[in-house]
Amino acid sequence: MSSLIDTLPEPLGAVRVASAQPGVRIITIDNPPVNALSFALSAELLAAVEAAEGDASVRAAIFTGANGIFSGGADVNDFATEPSDGTVTIRDVVARVGRGTKTYVAAIDGNALGGGLELALACDYRIATARAKLGLPEIKLGLIPGAAGTQRLPRLIGAQDALQLMLTGESIKADDAQKKGIVDEVVADDVSGAALTLVERVLASEPKRRIAERTARLGIANLGLLATPFVVAQAHTMVPSEENGGFAAHKLIDAVQAAIELPFARGIAREARLFDELVRSAPSEALRHVFFAERELTKIPDLPPAQAREIRTAAVIGAGTMGTGIAITFAQAGLPVVVIEPSDSAVEKARATIFGMFKHHVDKGRLTQQEAWKRANAITFEEDFAALGDADVIVEAVFEAMDVKKDVFAKLDGAAKPGAV
Repeated sequence: MSSLIDTLPEPLGAVRVASAQPGVRIITIDNPPVNALSFALSAELLAAVEAAEGDASVRAAIFTGANGIFSGGADVNDFATEPSDGTVTIRDVVARVGRGTKTYVAAIDGNALGGGLELALACDYRIATARAKLGLPEIKLGLIPGAAGTQRLPRLIGAQDALQLMLTGESIKADDAQKKGIVDEVVADDVSGAALTLVERVLASEPKRRIAERTARLGIANLGLLATPFVVAQAHTMVPSEENGGFAAHKLIDAVQAAIELPFARGIAREARLFDELVRSAPSEALRHVFFAERELTKIPDLPPAQAREIRTAAVIGAGTMGTGIAITFAQAGLPVVVIEPSDSAVEKARATIFGMFKHHVDKGRLTQQEAWKRANAITFEEDFAALGDADVIVEAVFEAMDVKKDVFAKLDGAAKPGAV
């Protein structure tokens, strides 16, 4: 692949532009660690798109990301900054790609989240590796997608599926995205090479496919667009009230309603107003504060470097519902685990739960029979605390009674090895 690409003479900072073959450019986002779409990077992306649009010899452009990731979305730090006149945002880039005359392909590896997915949706085609994950997680920050995501996704996969994806904020795997119609093709690897092959094919037949020109549908069997008011009203009843954490969810439903009822241009204008209202709201500011605070927890000043301790064996005290669940979690991580439980009936119940859980994983195709058997049998039961001897980590999960817990910890003092956690 690299032998086919000649880098153009005017490289940009966090955006690399290369000529893959005559008439096709590859625009690579390289802004580690997650290829965040900051204001500065958006300006570079827009310049690259404008250059492609202004070159008559260019017929197509492929967007891709460096370091095994397409883009993690907008730079959250930028949300606290009011864009000044002349500031380029990912909204501007997406709009320019959407009205462009060239054929645009998103070659997705790793995450395509938030603005990253919105950029991909503005392209005519999307191709992804099997390990790629796609999502619009803005709701987790008290926001909605702000670069036409609420308008393009319902037009592509239907309002019901689009709302479900955006209201949860969860990512989906590439295979699921293909089934829903978000991506056109899934490949094992070399997504850029696959994108070049796709470009060669579509340029000869159907070079442009603008999602913006489609009509959004509800995506609910036997319901036409006349049912929109009823469906929207139902959607509002299924999320928390605005006073109880649902402020952004209700705005998101309003934005998707606009996708169904309004022309694209008016829909993105409404989305922009709703986004700008949310980004200044107290709930979103609070959620963004939590977002940054959680990341600061790992940055303790003057904390001396330490090497992670190897965990080879684990133990759980108590085979109740919680203790059994913890034991299963250890086994799922590949650790042998001993459960201390004197009650025969509790042990039998725990064993039934364990084997039932692993059978479920086999039935769902998540584990082979052999692997499930291996993990289930990694959990052993003992009555005597002396069996804790080699455990590196011990979890207490006995009945919530202080006298019982005191007795457990008294026995642990004599049975646990030095250094056990």
